[in-house]
Amino acid sequence: MNTFEAPPRDARVATLPPPFVPKLPPQVKLTSVATMPSPGLPGAPPGTPAAPKVQGVPMHLLFASNDAMPPPKRKRGRAGKRFLGLLVVLGLAAGGVLLYQRLRPFDPPHPDAWDPRVQELVSFVEQTRGLTFEHPIAIDFLTEEQFLAQGRADAAAISVEDEAQVRYTSELFDAFGLATAYDPGVGQSTLNATTTLGSYSTETDRITVRGNELTPGVRATVVHELTHALQAQHFDLRGKADDVPMRSIAEADAMRVEEAYLASLPPEEQAAARAADTMSADAMGQLAALPWPVVEFQYAPYVLGPALVRSVFDRRGNAGVDDLLAHPPTEEQLIATWQWRPDGTDPVVGITAVAPQGAEVLEDSTPMSMLEMVVMLDAWLPWTLARSALDHWQSAAYTSYRKVPGGPLCVSVTTALEGDTDAFVAAVTWWAATIGSPTRPFERDGMVTFEVCARGATGTNPPPPLVQPTTAMLLENSAVPPTANDLTTAAPHLCAARTVIDDPNIAPLLTVLRSPQQQAQVDAALATARATCGG
Repeated sequence: MNTFEAPPRDARVATLPPPFVPKLPPQVKLTSVATMPSPGLPGAPPGTPAAPKVQGVPMHLLFASNDAMPPPKRKRGRAGKRFLGLLVVLGLAAGGVLLYQRLRPFDPPHPDAWDPRVQELVSFVEQTRGLTFEHPIAIDFLTEEQFLAQGRADAAAISVEDEAQVRYTSELFDAFGLATAYDPGVGQSTLNATTTLGSYSTETDRITVRGNELTPGVRATVVHELTHALQAQHFDLRGKADDVPMRSIAEADAMRVEEAYLASLPPEEQAAARAADTMSADAMGQLAALPWPVVEFQYAPYVLGPALVRSVFDRRGNAGVDDLLAHPPTEEQLIATWQWRPDGTDPVVGITAVAPQGAEVLEDSTPMSMLEMVVMLDAWLPWTLARSALDHWQSAAYTSYRKVPGGPLCVSVTTALEGDTDAFVAAVTWWAATIGSPTRPFERDGMVTFEVCARGATGTNPPPPLVQPTTAMLLENSAVPPTANDLTTAAPHLCAARTVIDDPNIAPLLTVLRSPQQQAQVDAALATARATCGG
């Protein structure tokens, strides 16, 4: 089911002083130091797998209040068409019901009139967004007990096919070095229970809200979900749950309208809304127990979208946001927004990943996105090595299989790069050695292919990074001036940003509100990096 959800508890916008990060959208914030292989980076591959060097303190998920949002709760009955879909989508209901919902015409019933309790909120959303609802939307206000019971009922409905999906996804996590012995069904249920405040489903055209009294916090959730319902009546959101750019724009738009609503409230109601959305210590503990890449993938749309939507809205208002929803950027442009131009287009490079002859194919050639690749690499490598490897990115695909019946799941990945492939080959070589894989990538005609298999009992979870990958992307984008619109002119600015992100003394300051002394440290480090990088 394609759903668009309300903000998770406890992740408000943190304002960071210029010049490096004028405003940092919400994010899961960590205070530990990154793991990286031995110095040397792009060069001769290590002779033996390198043991990770873990420094600093254990991971802590530090939220501010309520602006980043939870991942969507989406349902599927079989393996998805993209790796990211597998990471965040699990079939938690009978496949036949979902199949019927997907094939039937998009004409779910709707009420003849709005719930009178939300009429004022409907008017606010229409006025703020500059669009008018075509018809009312049904809204289900659930008590806490009803909401949690609904989640338990969904989890209890897992079919045999869905259980196979869970096992497959767990092995895929392991093969890509993202987690070991991870139960994605339990993980998704934990995310829904700890972070979900509400959702709008494009399948049923209904809003579900966690709360049956119209408190300030519940009203803010309703405003957010009403924005999604309004978007769906003017733009095609159906089937877009796996589309990171579309989700990023839609969520950022709803976040903007919700924030405008909160700003319209008296100070005491604003405080009450934010306090009500603050995660409890127990909920934070449950979330912290999940592998950090899981949370990163779930939160990516809510982190990557706000900066672009805010910039477009400041210049062109609602009309500009409408254009973004009608023609969203590519995922590569979303990750590196300094490359995005309203009228720009990128050629599509088709790639087919091929399994070894005689292998039992589990999933045919499937697109793998730049976001998925950079999180995979950054889970074990310094940001500079992981991100620079993708500066010449075009596209990638993977296929999964078992070489022998009952054997471990293996994945073959093929990546197309425009220009020099050396940095990518070096990054994959270091990455494989660090996770304990014997793989060695090979290159042919601008295509780099490598194979990895589930590690099983020998695998370990990646340690938390200094700076989460999506946050690092925002930091990079903020460091590139508007005059730099290609890799050549942006390179020194990217070099400086990446240098600071990888600095263990400075990176912990990049995702927190800083004192004047700490800001001076950041400014000095960035100035030094710019001088070294030639920016």
